[in-house]
Amino acid sequence: MISWVAIDTDIGDNPKLWELADSIGNSTGIPLESCVGLVTMLLGKVASHAHDGDIAGVPDRLLEEWARWRGKPGGFAPHFRRIFVTDGVITGWAKRQGKLIDHIEKVKERDRKRKSIRNSSGIPTGTVPDLTVHNRTTTTKRARGEKEITDPRVDTVIAHYQTLHPQRRPGPKERRAVWHALEKLSYSVEDVLAAISGNASDPWHKERRKHELSYVLRDNEHIDRFRLQPKPLPEYDEAIHGPMVSDGVISDRMDLMTSPARAAEWARVCRLEGRQAS
Repeated sequence: MISWVAIDTDIGDNPKLWELADSIGNSTGIPLESCVGLVTMLLGKVASHAHDGDIAGVPDRLLEEWARWRGKPGGFAPHFRRIFVTDGVITGWAKRQGKLIDHIEKVKERDRKRKSIRNSSGIPTGTVPDLTVHNRTTTTKRARGEKEITDPRVDTVIAHYQTLHPQRRPGPKERRAVWHALEKLSYSVEDVLAAISGNASDPWHKERRKHELSYVLRDNEHIDRFRLQPKPLPEYDEAIHGPMVSDGVISDRMDLMTSPARAAEWARVCRLEGRQAS
């Protein structure tokens, strides 16, 4: 979690900061700008490790490490405590960092509630860390009042979808997309099935494997486009339908020709025979 601390815009004019710079600069000659950096680094660490501003229990050595003090040990922390700390707490901390304190307390309270929910379910704390996200998601959905969709029409559509896409495993998101198309957009089961079939047979979408139900059933435009998708004709197969031309007679199943090369041959034969190619 990233926390922010409030820094005065005129921190460089703060008399206490000047006093600190003079106190620690007697032996090091530290400039004011470096002193601003030391204090800013220190306040950031206090926000993370002592968010109430109480540093009475923080050793001087650790305090100087938080500030990234690289001078003589004990050359920074005592002066900072004398100038900026009252009764162990950084002076004015609650006033300046009130929003930060409230935010951290809310996060802690939320974590306590989550831990309480896991404990009340009989799951020992810390034994199943991989289930934390799953439990949180389930709890959030219940809190929002979401229910699992058990509409038999949705089951019919999902079964058809899996027949066309056996490698896919539709989940709650896909079931909601189907239910939305049926209930909110008022399409029939047959219309939804036709849209899924149209998308599955479209060459552009087949090449890109773009068959997600949330995409196919996104809105009226998508559903209508896919359900009205022309069904591709099967390829003419001479082994099944016989030769295209036999004794100068064109096969009556030439309507099955979809190959451009075969269609061109058909038109050529039609011209030779004086027939109209339809």
